[in-house]
Amino acid sequence: MPMNCSDFFLFIWVFVVVLSLTTKDEDGMDEYDRYWGIADEGKTRNSLGYIYKDDEFDLWSNLFDHNPYY
Repeated sequence: MPMNCSDFFLFIWVFVVVLSLTTKDEDGMDEYDRYWGIADEGKTRNSLGYIYKDDEFDLWSNLFDHNPYY
């Protein structure tokens, strides 16, 4: 069943609302990261959601990352 034009706009609207509800700090971490303890000292997130520790790619944090907003 093809998607109607109104369904498409509803999907885009919901997508934009969900993204606008997330609050990120200066390191790119959001409330979800702080709740699960991912936002430790020295860890940052880039715009694609990859986690870096002391400006180096953090393999283990990225393997076990389960943040649904990234």
